[in-house]
Amino acid sequence: AAVILATEPMWAALFAAGLLGETFGTKDVVGGVLMVGACIVSGMKAQDVHKLFSQDHDGMMGEAEQELK
Repeated sequence: AAVILATEPMWAALFAAGLLGETFGTKDVVGGVLMVGACIVSGMKAQDVHKLFSQDHDGMMGEAEQELK
């Protein structure tokens, strides 16, 4: 639900572009992507976020994970 609510400004901008001929700049697109991306990441489990951004993709534990165990 948070992702849907966070995309409300994006939908408003898309309708403004379609109905009123508004144009998007680079900052507008980057800002929209960052907002939606942040909502998606915040809704994920911590383990999934760690896997997504981990540099170690071969299944071996990194130093930080070994310290936690």
